[in-house]
Amino acid sequence: MDQSENEPVRGSVLGELAFFVSTILIGLVGAFLLLQYIFIPKLGFPGDLERIAKLGERLESTDQEDTKVEIVSNSVGVEGIIASVVQEQLGNGFRVRNQSANGLDILSGRLYISRVLASDPDVVVWIVRPEMMGKPRQINPEVASVMRRFGYVETAPWIESEQATSGINQETLDRLGASDFDNLVSFRTLPLRMLNEKARSRMRKGILLAKPLETDAPYQIDLEISGDKLTRHIDDVTASFEDRVGDGNSVGVELIERTIKQVQDASVTPVLVLAPTHPDATAFVEADRVFRDAMRGVADRTGTILIDLTGSLAEQEYADAIHPNRPGANALSEQLGVSLRGQLDKQEQDR
Repeated sequence: MDQSENEPVRGSVLGELAFFVSTILIGLVGAFLLLQYIFIPKLGFPGDLERIAKLGERLESTDQEDTKVEIVSNSVGVEGIIASVVQEQLGNGFRVRNQSANGLDILSGRLYISRVLASDPDVVVWIVRPEMMGKPRQINPEVASVMRRFGYVETAPWIESEQATSGINQETLDRLGASDFDNLVSFRTLPLRMLNEKARSRMRKGILLAKPLETDAPYQIDLEISGDKLTRHIDDVTASFEDRVGDGNSVGVELIERTIKQVQDASVTPVLVLAPTHPDATAFVEADRVFRDAMRGVADRTGTILIDLTGSLAEQEYADAIHPNRPGANALSEQLGVSLRGQLDKQEQDR
């Protein structure tokens, strides 16, 4: 067979290959467009990612004469703080919002606070727990993707300036710096996950998702545990604490102090609040003492207001080992408001 007879065969194969590749590319582009312009806008993000996304969109500077107080924490703040109760104790002239989101730790919390500072607050209240003074947890890849997409990275210049010492590993840094396309690819399973989540939510009575834009009482636990279930939860919380803070690991203390200085550099008043733990969690008696001493050191070095709410709730005011129930949330919010008002008044008098 001569060369001229091979040409049609070769051309046919190349044509089929080009058609095959172009079909795949068109499919990928179509999937990208569907995810970008239909699924994400209509379905939102799964679980607590939607709250981080929506708050990230809304956290912009507002013109308001009242003293703006932003409360930031993880699930302890979501379940335990009612902004209107805190505001009632502060009195007229204050506007309080609970910006807490589930899952925030030291690293994700620093990014979150950086975004909160973009709303030009007067006071940032950061509620922290003892395990945060230990090894920082890396930012969940999907949380990092949402934070990249909704402006958290742009308001956190420390990521670049502290790259070697920020505590963030290279994988998470890559995720935070990913392109819009790579960022979107990380949510390729979003439609299926959203359907699964809706199905599970119908079966899990007593556990609700926090409303994405609720900044007064994002409370979501209507289920309380006791007996063996409570004991297991206390054991789990204790094991997590020992894993992170074991062998005297206190890298988190330095990162907390950096965050406080970051807030001060923005001409905003930082307030550190030490969260309580169920009184049956006896391992935290010593942990709270160590944590209290460490945070007092941070407060002394930075001139920060420190409010100690450890041991502030009774056993019946908890839903589990660390989260207040509804009466506990009211009590904790009231105590926070009273203490905060006293500390702010004292700070004003000392000026």
